[in-house]
Amino acid sequence: MCPFLVERQPTVLLLTSGSRGDVEPFCHLGVALADRGHDVKLVTHERFRSLATSRGLAFAPLDDGLLELGEAQGAARDPLALVRESQRIIGRTLEQAWQAAAGADVVVHHPKALAGPTLADALGVPAVLVLFVPMLVPTSGFAHPLLGGRDLGPLNRLTYAIDRLIVAPYRGTLNRWRRAHALPPLPSLPRLDELADGTRTPVLFPFSRALVPRPPDWPPRVHQTGSWFPPEREGDGAQPLDAKLERFLQAGPPPVYFGFGSMTGGDAAAHTRVVLRSAERVGARAVIATGWGALADLSAEADPERACFVEGAPHAALFPRVAAVVHHGGAGTTAAGLRAGRPTLVCPLVGDQPFWGRRVAASGAGPSPVPQARLSEDTLVPALASLLSEAVRQRADALGRPMREEPGVAAGVEVVEDALEASTRRPLAFR
Repeated sequence: MCPFLVERQPTVLLLTSGSRGDVEPFCHLGVALADRGHDVKLVTHERFRSLATSRGLAFAPLDDGLLELGEAQGAARDPLALVRESQRIIGRTLEQAWQAAAGADVVVHHPKALAGPTLADALGVPAVLVLFVPMLVPTSGFAHPLLGGRDLGPLNRLTYAIDRLIVAPYRGTLNRWRRAHALPPLPSLPRLDELADGTRTPVLFPFSRALVPRPPDWPPRVHQTGSWFPPEREGDGAQPLDAKLERFLQAGPPPVYFGFGSMTGGDAAAHTRVVLRSAERVGARAVIATGWGALADLSAEADPERACFVEGAPHAALFPRVAAVVHHGGAGTTAAGLRAGRPTLVCPLVGDQPFWGRRVAASGAGPSPVPQARLSEDTLVPALASLLSEAVRQRADALGRPMREEPGVAAGVEVVEDALEASTRRPLAFR
């Protein structure tokens, strides 16, 4: 039988690296793209395989070396040795990603993966950058988020020069791979939103304009979609809560949720005792999420009528039923709490967390952040009292309404499809 030419569905490669907060939104985008008929493959760390496959997404693994290296940073390590080890790991993951990328028609990538533009160059396909904090695109509206997002006036744009250093330690590793695949070398200060021919790629910023108003100097290729949550399907029901948690919620007034993520800023048990005593002093019940290690399960010494310890819970199901949320300030948790219209207190530790804490406070949906390094009853009690005030409750409720109306993941799908349509590559194959 003679082969004949048929059109196939475009293949979207989703490439990300980092914590669960850097991976799960890519799953939401992948499901939405699959619902539109695209073939989708998620490429990320092996430990997140079930996160992808449970949603029906094809999966290809990167080894967990970078995650393990980050988790071990508390130990005394030679910084140069860390860089050299990171370079070796990135060399391995670049080859793993390349093997997974065969046949892709677009590369949608997180900058932590580093390889996105290089893979797109090698395949001759478009790339789309996804970033959950407003980095990499300079603005005069606010300083770099890793500096807390303060307003430094005329210096704001200059602070984004630090973004050009992200790839610098790994440029040699990437360039060796590029030479082996007949690609031009990266410039001395590479951009993660630029391809070899100088094309600046589309940028997806999945966070709310209600929380970060769009600066007028962002170019049109920057798309601020609102946060990405699971696409709603007909017949979907709310994910049920654990039976113990459900009983606790029904047994009294709405509690305050406490969850500090996976990065520990000290003694988890000591922080948990501060949380318990502070909640009691303001008359609040508490749900304490311990599953990521930054807070400890002290159920043996806590009043079960006042505190409920859980490993974790689906934010979409839990947050509408709590009085307020207190957390480390990850972009996803911040968005989930505010989208539910709940007052929010951020207790940041590192990275972009202080930026989100400052944004929440500026919005009026919560008090000033309380860094975990300064967490005590003296700092937490007054912050909780402010958090539970009627004025903050009303402001959080008002902020949640526009956040729930944003297109979110649907807008992300549109940008990816626009990139595919603009590409000169025709997704055809012989069958």
